Amino acid sequence: METRASYIAVGTFVLLVSVALLTFVVWLSSSGPSQADDLYVIRFTGSVTGLSVGSPVRYRGIPVGSVDDMSIDPTNLERVRVVVAVRPGTPVVADNVASLELQGIAGGVYVQISGGTMDSPRLHPEPDGTLPEIPSTPSTIQALVQSVPEVLESANAVLDRANLLLSDGNLQTVGGILADARQVTSALADVHDGLPALALRVNEMAQELEALSAEARVDVARISDSAVAALSTTEEQMRSVGEQLSQASASIGTVAAELVQLTRAARPGLVEFTQSGLYEFTLMISELRGLATTLTRVTEQFERDPAQFILGEPVTGVNIQ
Repeated sequence: METRASYIAVGTFVLLVSVALLTFVVWLSSSGPSQADDLYVIRFTGSVTGLSVGSPVRYRGIPVGSVDDMSIDPTNLERVRVVVAVRPGTPVVADNVASLELQGIAGGVYVQISGGTMDSPRLHPEPDGTLPEIPSTPSTIQALVQSVPEVLESANAVLDRANLLLSDGNLQTVGGILADARQVTSALADVHDGLPALALRVNEMAQELEALSAEARVDVARISDSAVAALSTTEEQMRSVGEQLSQASASIGTVAAELVQLTRAARPGLVEFTQSGLYEFTLMISELRGLATTLTRVTEQFERDPAQFILGEPVTGVNIQ
């Protein structure tokens, strides 16, 4: 009985191990690419951290396959050669691009196939068996990794500025500002207490200004009426002056005409005077000049000795002895 029981236990264990091995082989075969899957090559530049064999492949967000193989590109050591297995019938065309994307904030990495147009041709293996290649594009992960140093540098700069702002001198300055603000607040409270009286005074000033405005409107209206009347009187006077100027202009024209006629009538006498009378007038002037000279000489003699001028020179006789 004991020997039979041990045989049953060993047989059961062998059976369980066989079933487990068969299950593992089936799972392994199902996880790898099937013979019917379409294989494509993608060459990524840079790091592919987080991507591994078996990572999902999505076409515009729809799961269509998985990563089949990963290796360093033998033609360029800066690139990673990734082979993906995609479900048959997936419309992978020449203008599709592949990128690495994150599955959520804390998730893994998957291959995203995007782009593509209806007119673009489908990708097929070459006649020699070379797998078709999907071009890659920089992914969000690469942009995030590249931006990390800049973010850290900016964070360090912000921390440095924060340290400067929180220095002892700045803290004292801030304390002084707060004290000044407290004083200003107190002053504003005092001003607030006087606001009702100020508002009353402003109201009184507004009423006074309104009264002054009414008086000013009356004065302006009066001045406007006076100005209109003065302008009317001035206009009449200007019209009268214009008429007088017209009459004076006519009189001047008449006088000018008469002067022209008088000049024409006196022209013969003037011509005769210039020809003969002018010569006689010149002779008369010369004679008058000589007469004036003689009179001057006689006057001088009379003034020197009036008796001699009247009686003549005295007669001298001979003395009798």
